[in-house]
Amino acid sequence: MPNDRYDVVVVGGGLAGSSLSIALARHGASVLMLEAEVLFRDRVRGEVLMPWGVAEARSLGIYDVLVEAGAPPLPYRDTYVGGELRSRRPFARESENGESPLAFQHASVQEALLRAAAEAGARVLRGARVRQLSSGCDPRVTFEIDGRVETASGGLVAGADGRASRILSLGGFEVSRGARGLMTAGVALSNVDVTQDAVAVAYDLRQGVSAALLPQGSGRARAYLTTSPGRPGQAAVQNLPRLIERLVAAGLPAAAFASASAAGPLATFDGTPKWVETPYRDGVVLIGDAASTSDPAWGQGMSLALRDVSVLTDAFTVSGDAAQAGYRYAAEHARYGATSRVVSRLVSLAQFGANSEARLLRSSPFWKASARRIKAMLLDGPDGGLGDLLLSGLPAGEIAAATPAQNPVTVPASTC
Repeated sequence: MPNDRYDVVVVGGGLAGSSLSIALARHGASVLMLEAEVLFRDRVRGEVLMPWGVAEARSLGIYDVLVEAGAPPLPYRDTYVGGELRSRRPFARESENGESPLAFQHASVQEALLRAAAEAGARVLRGARVRQLSSGCDPRVTFEIDGRVETASGGLVAGADGRASRILSLGGFEVSRGARGLMTAGVALSNVDVTQDAVAVAYDLRQGVSAALLPQGSGRARAYLTTSPGRPGQAAVQNLPRLIERLVAAGLPAAAFASASAAGPLATFDGTPKWVETPYRDGVVLIGDAASTSDPAWGQGMSLALRDVSVLTDAFTVSGDAAQAGYRYAAEHARYGATSRVVSRLVSLAQFGANSEARLLRSSPFWKASARRIKAMLLDGPDGGLGDLLLSGLPAGEIAAATPAQNPVTVPASTC
């Protein structure tokens, strides 16, 4: 059972893990990345990178990798009502950084990022399944690959292995959960007749439903239906005809789906947010969905993952000390993660809450004064100054569970 040593061992080769491996390797760190899947397959997940996430991708030097892997920029947002186009608005005018969202097939982008990680100098092992984790000043990961059991150690082990993170479980991290989120059904479609330069959206807020189509080129698109679980009759969608029926009922044009067929599985998932309050302990750090998940209805997950990568990379390269970097990342993550949860929850309550709840929020002085700014944060990220908004008093008590921690993470003076 050989033991190889690296500066960082990254578990998970998705967007977060590959991007972290690329960034650290480019800064001269020795990186081992372990990815369990030999072949990436389509799964229902977020496939849009918001403008602030696009800015993060540019900063990390992976923007061209994403675009070349088939991630077309979507410069417009087309809003439909009753199947008719009612407005076309350019994202560049709504986003402070002038970026447009990117939409892509996740599996294709994962393959491209894995190749980029190897080209940057990271050692990439596929089909590697983690069996054990030893934390501490010399953290170690034991994994199985090709019938062999191997161990790798590093100054830092980074768990980037998604919502069902093995590293989160083995590392003994505690998970917090917010108020119940929205439900989102999604599927990849072929032969969709929709303009290729826009995110198509429709809202039926009386029924607590929204619909979206994200074109991915060559007639392919990801379709999403978001519903409020608190409304009667909002059960999980079980089949494609029913999903298309509800997308059209929400306001998308029926003609878009006339020849559409499924290009992947259909699934409905719960948007209840979860997070680890301090995503670093004893040489182990969590990033991306392993560290926190926000309600996917608002498309913040991948942008948050890239923010995690940026913050952790900066902390690691500046401090030169793995434990110091982990604590500094955790402190910053607590701030922007909580801000994102508050923003998502407020928008969810205002647009999808029970009628009395939504009316109360929308009529409050807080919402009237802050609505534009809060919604802008979905495009521009969690640095829009939510702190002073929180001080003005939130109208819904359940938001308090998602507000920034009163006892922020402290960075010890001495570590390993």
